[in-house]
Amino acid sequence: MRRIFAVLLTFVVLVSMVTPCFAAESEASAVASRAAAESEASAVTPRYLCIALNAVDFYIEEASTNTVTSDVYCLLYDNYEVQIVCELQRYNNSKWNTIKTWTSSGMQEASLTKSWVVPGGYNYRAYATFYIYDNQGFLMETATNYNSVYVPSN
Repeated sequence: MRRIFAVLLTFVVLVSMVTPCFAAESEASAVASRAAAESEASAVTPRYLCIALNAVDFYIEEASTNTVTSDVYCLLYDNYEVQIVCELQRYNNSKWNTIKTWTSSGMQEASLTKSWVVPGGYNYRAYATFYIYDNQGFLMETATNYNSVYVPSN
């Protein structure tokens, strides 16, 4: 009788020690699954409704003449119209001032490549605004993107 009691007591002690481990593991597993699901959901959510890609590349093309070049591109998911407005801006007196503005447009995609000679010793940027219109001319979406570069004095 004493032996049966000892075996039962040992069994109860072992079971009681294992159960909280399973509960803790299940809770941690549930938290990890929920985090993975949220991460996966946010990974497939598009940032824009109409814009698949927009990019602005801005660089010094010819250092000896201080020529800067802006390459701007926009690709849409559907057959909407995109209008690109690209501003060449110089940073002076704690603010960005527009020096030159270029535009381009197209159906489902548009690009723009422009160069300009600038005085050295300033920061410059190409600041692009993308306007997306549906086939009835209603504005569907607006996005901005920019890239900057410092042009040293010669």
